[in-house]
Amino acid sequence: GEEHNFPNVKDSDCELALDSFLQTADVKPAERRSSLPLLQRFLAQSSLECQFLVVSDQRLVENVPTPTQEEFEKLVGLVSAYIDGCRQQSKVFLTDFEGEMPGHGGELSSAALLESSVLDPTTLKPRSSQAPFALGLLLDLRSFPCVGLLRKLMDSSILKLMWGADCDVQTLLYQEHPQDLRIRPAMVIDAQLAFSTDERRLGMARMLERVPKRLLDRLPDKEQIDWDAFHSMNQRALTLPLSSCDAAYAMDDLHRIEAIIASNAPSEGSYKAAVHRTNGITSDIEKDPFGLKSLRKNERYFSQYDGRRKTTCAVRIMRHVLSLRLRGLDLGDHEVEVGRIFAAASAELLQANVAIPSK
Repeated sequence: GEEHNFPNVKDSDCELALDSFLQTADVKPAERRSSLPLLQRFLAQSSLECQFLVVSDQRLVENVPTPTQEEFEKLVGLVSAYIDGCRQQSKVFLTDFEGEMPGHGGELSSAALLESSVLDPTTLKPRSSQAPFALGLLLDLRSFPCVGLLRKLMDSSILKLMWGADCDVQTLLYQEHPQDLRIRPAMVIDAQLAFSTDERRLGMARMLERVPKRLLDRLPDKEQIDWDAFHSMNQRALTLPLSSCDAAYAMDDLHRIEAIIASNAPSEGSYKAAVHRTNGITSDIEKDPFGLKSLRKNERYFSQYDGRRKTTCAVRIMRHVLSLRLRGLDLGDHEVEVGRIFAAASAELLQANVAIPSK
């Protein structure tokens, strides 16, 4: 009985996307007729009117209803079968996460995933001609079964294209609260590394200046949410459930990543070097389970900044150290250094009157 703004399912692109999803999930033609209305009930769309299947056992997007337990189980089963089909067919996915302060002590709340033909999975060379939109997925990472779907995709042989993946990889590997992730991502290409050095990464907004305008025509400008305004108070910048506008924000970065890759080949012509560098960074993050490298980096920023940016750094530091304590880790020789950084951040937050709950 909940109201829902249905997308125009007569639209041929939407029908093609839904049909392709069910085919890849190996749903027999006789069963497709009953599966279509189920999928149509839980769709949200990006700014380019690409349809995304919202998979959640609660309300993730404001105008998308909460499924019954039976509907949710059917959705999870279909998505699981779809991921199996994508693995068998060597599909490539655009991948992006939304959450709060990703990294140690941060939290990922949703994953946006979209099959794409923008990269040849064998040569890793970009393709400029694009196939019609597939059906995207928007997974609610507060939900244990959705985390299971994400794990199935992220640790599989399916190639995943991301932009600026390091903090997301940290969170995937080490987040235990509020939902336990601990996912080891495999076969990830951080496309940002094809255009950046390890020390100086090129931000997406700057990279989009190199993309032909026609590829970004119907996308809103890369809207700058004032993250510090919220994070300096240890508050959420993206409240849940997401408004349709915030949900589109979560999906639109996939279109931007696709436009970047379609129109900008790395200097060596393929993304093979970016794969190697992404693997190296993932391996470094795994070898640093306390996240000391990022803790020291945040301490440097903390000492350089003032005002709200300084307070945001203090919040990040506090959340980081508290997450290590919640994980019950013995810091050994690093205890003194971590304690000193923690004490400086605590003093800043006391002065700013910002409280960080220890659980």
